[in-house]
Amino acid sequence: KKIHFYTAEEAKILCDQSMSCWSNGKRKYPLGAFVPLLINTGLRMGELLALKWKEDVDLKNCSITIHNNMTLIKDRDSDTARRYKLVEQDSVKTDSGQDRSIPLNEQALAAMLDLSKKTSKNDYVMSTRNGTLLTPRNLDRTFRRIAVAAGFDEEKIYGVHALRHTFATLLLKNGVDIKTVSKLLGHSDVTITYNTYVHVIKEQELAALKMIPAVLGDKNSEKSK
Repeated sequence: KKIHFYTAEEAKILCDQSMSCWSNGKRKYPLGAFVPLLINTGLRMGELLALKWKEDVDLKNCSITIHNNMTLIKDRDSDTARRYKLVEQDSVKTDSGQDRSIPLNEQALAAMLDLSKKTSKNDYVMSTRNGTLLTPRNLDRTFRRIAVAAGFDEEKIYGVHALRHTFATLLLKNGVDIKTVSKLLGHSDVTITYNTYVHVIKEQELAALKMIPAVLGDKNSEKSK
């Protein structure tokens, strides 16, 4: 299955747009910091929506811990057949993802601090001014608005999950070993990570092999580049 992700340059454009302001200094997207947060942590959307300030966020030690996951299920108690409700699960997608700690780098910490100014009085990180929890649909809509405003063509406007793929792809392209990436993503097995990002891994392997002649001082290899 083909995955969608953004290049480092595209990711920066998205981050800049998500944090942009109007001429009066007011932020265009009040919770737009979720974009750099996801790009720098690789959280699933459900994990982000379930993130709580008191239980999961440790700004002092620059880390977050994943305990729960939010998911949409059909509301059987509703009179409307198509009605869905957001439910918090006490477990995430895999055992490896459960209670995993993710360090916050400088960009991720800045994003969390920005969100804290707006929602720290509420239970959930991704909540509205009155404390209402955001839904996956609302988050996707916001991200689409950001991508459109950033000038991306329709074929480059992916879902929020592409930010998780971007996180993993950027790490792999910068030489981070697959076991570390797998652990940060919360995959149950490193094979899942390998199969998901095999295209990136193959590119890295080919680039590594091309380095050997140069390291050995093969002048012909230098001319052929």
